[in-house]
Amino acid sequence: MSNYKLSIPIRFTKECQLYDKNNNVLFTINGFHRRIFERLLYLIRLQINLKGTDNNGTFVRVIHKPFKESGFKGKWDVFIYNFDKEVAHYSIINNTKIKTEMNMEYHKGNSIIKMTSSTLDKKLYFQELQSSKVVATGDMPRIYLKQLDYEILDNSFIESWEVPLLYYLFLSWK
Repeated sequence: MSNYKLSIPIRFTKECQLYDKNNNVLFTINGFHRRIFERLLYLIRLQINLKGTDNNGTFVRVIHKPFKESGFKGKWDVFIYNFDKEVAHYSIINNTKIKTEMNMEYHKGNSIIKMTSSTLDKKLYFQELQSSKVVATGDMPRIYLKQLDYEILDNSFIESWEVPLLYYLFLSWK
């Protein structure tokens, strides 16, 4: 089990940083706009793009699919690059019906990781659907623009930076 924390900024385009238990920065995430029109769409939550980097040369881009393809549901393509060469391409689908309870699916290769939240116990759950195994949990902050503390239970399904990326995407979509 590995414990991590994420500092979440108020501004979308400002970097937020992922720390390990020794307060070393492992990953940075921030939102970006490719065009001015995308900035306008972000204001009404119809266009959200994220990018992130780690210390090992991995660069991640999360690109919102066009409104014609995703509608109000929200679908994203995740592109992972290692030293400017594309390594992987995954997808994220937002199935959230009620804005306080998140429900997103992260299609990563042959596995699907479902992210859900519970307002009763204030927890985030990341579950791999084929094995029905909880791979990560997190304490949901009372105020969304705060710090996220979480732990990875099984590193074989999810990377340390994927949990905050999905959570930050949900916060931005909200």
